[in-house]
Amino acid sequence: METTTTTTPTLPPEADSPAVSELWSATRDPVSRVSRRLDALQTLLESDPVAAVEFVVDELSRDDLAEGWRDALVFLVEDIHLPEPLRQRVGDRLLAIAASLRGSAKLGVEKVVWSALRRAASLLPPAQAERFLPFLDCPSLVDTRSVALRCLERVFEPAPPVEGHLVTALRERVTQFAFKFLDPDVFAGGENALIAQNAVCALAALGDPRLGGVIDRVNQLGRSWMNRQVRARLEHLLESWRSRDASVSNHPAFQNLEDRLRTLR
Repeated sequence: METTTTTTPTLPPEADSPAVSELWSATRDPVSRVSRRLDALQTLLESDPVAAVEFVVDELSRDDLAEGWRDALVFLVEDIHLPEPLRQRVGDRLLAIAASLRGSAKLGVEKVVWSALRRAASLLPPAQAERFLPFLDCPSLVDTRSVALRCLERVFEPAPPVEGHLVTALRERVTQFAFKFLDPDVFAGGENALIAQNAVCALAALGDPRLGGVIDRVNQLGRSWMNRQVRARLEHLLESWRSRDASVSNHPAFQNLEDRLRTLR
């Protein structure tokens, strides 16, 4: 009896799967729709990540980008991993973009500025934290104060400032924010409350001894929701420091925060 062997035929590639060369052509086409370029680039980030990331960084560094493409790249870079050699370059560029757009009245530009600041905070080393100081100035058309304060907290989330870091000017400015926006005559919901809360947490992250007086102001407000939110964030900061370095408990900033947290009602 003859045995028949059945073989499964090899299926051809998906007809709608573009070749890598086609994806690059679409990504590099300056007259193509932003959405089409972005879709192609996101596919390349999966199939050819090293080259795609380098392309993103090179594009972001250009001064002649169309606004829509520039904005798309700013949002994209917030969600992609950047290797160490590229982090400083991208952080520098994002701060430059944020600074250049602060005075823009274009609808939606504030989201681009805030995204650029957030990502820059995750890329630049703590020794460069004072580069966020200009974004704590009085509000321009795009108000960057609450975001910049949050960025300072994130800069020092891995570890408190080390000796020699130039954070004096930052501490002074953040302290001004904390006492001003925790004043009962100024404190209110919305953006003012967010600035107040972010200032408290940034001051803790900076290791400033005036945190005790700021916590007293929080207690005096008598807003239980504010106390709960501040407590949760400060406890997270302590745990972040502790989880990365067991010896951090001897750091003055850690001890300052741990002691002051006990007084928060």
